[in-house]
Amino acid sequence: RMMMFGLYAMDGEVPFRTIAFHGMVRDEHGKKMSKSFGNTVDPLDWMDKYGSDALRFTLARGANPGTDVPIGEDWVQAS
Repeated sequence: RMMMFGLYAMDGEVPFRTIAFHGMVRDEHGKKMSKSFGNTVDPLDWMDKYGSDALRFTLARGANPGTDVPIGEDWVQAS
């Protein structure tokens, strides 16, 4: 949508050459992570506990373009 609006707002000039699509990060039950749901996590806590490589690998492992990424502490621990 932003690309199409950019074409409209910028008089036909292409605003971006490369676009990356990504999904949402969800909890281990597949629910959207939200402060109002109370199911968010502090990634810095997990980095201190398991290391940044484990957290990075967990996110990269589930990150297929355009799909949502489920994440849980047990998955980070297993990485």
